[in-house]
Amino acid sequence: SSTTLAVAELEFPDAAGHAPKTVRVALWAYRQLLKTPKAKRGPELFRALIEEVALCGRNATEHAAIAGAVLGAALGLSSLPPAWVAGLPNREWLEAEACDYLAALSGPPQ
Repeated sequence: SSTTLAVAELEFPDAAGHAPKTVRVALWAYRQLLKTPKAKRGPELFRALIEEVALCGRNATEHAAIAGAVLGAALGLSSLPPAWVAGLPNREWLEAEACDYLAALSGPPQ
């Protein structure tokens, strides 16, 4: 298990396409989360991991989006950088959709 993104080989073209690299990046990010003590899992960790992914280039937006989704789901809204959350385009719509989704999980559809 690596502590650097070199294991994902992002700088090299991949004959299999983007999906294998994106999966490797998401798994790497999640492993970094699991290696971090719970007391240090917060906005700064999220920011550091996403920035590291974004700085790798080659489809960085795809990789950062997937890693961010995985980490965000694991950490929860309160552990995301507040300025990033505040700056989300269509934030109110996204929050309403998330609330509707969570409500649907807690009971049968009506």
